[in-house]
Amino acid sequence: MDNLNNDKVFISSDFLDIADHETVRKTLNRLTNSEKIQKIVKEMYYNPKYNELIEEYEAPSVHEVAKVIARKYNWTIAPSGNIVLNLLGLSTQVLSKWTYIYQMEDMQIFHLEIQ
Repeated sequence: MDNLNNDKVFISSDFLDIADHETVRKTLNRLTNSEKIQKIVKEMYYNPKYNELIEEYEAPSVHEVAKVIARKYNWTIAPSGNIVLNLLGLSTQVLSKWTYIYQMEDMQIFHLEIQ
């Protein structure tokens, strides 16, 4: 955990190559209880970054959370609309909805929109 970057989002299965599920679960629960990491949802965690200016921990990036959800379910995601301009740094002045398109192996497409 000490080697993880601040503001890193991860899932419990990321650690199954070094420990069994029960050990990973207990360790992540212990780290959550000691407030070294934060739990986003079941089996998804965040290594928070402390913001000195506002003297609080920052919330995880919506984009990072979406990428971890996609990795967890083996989905391919592609941001769409104005958010692409923001992510590529082409425009930061464009208002946008965070819209992600999830494509599963059977080619069904799901949309997630966050404003």
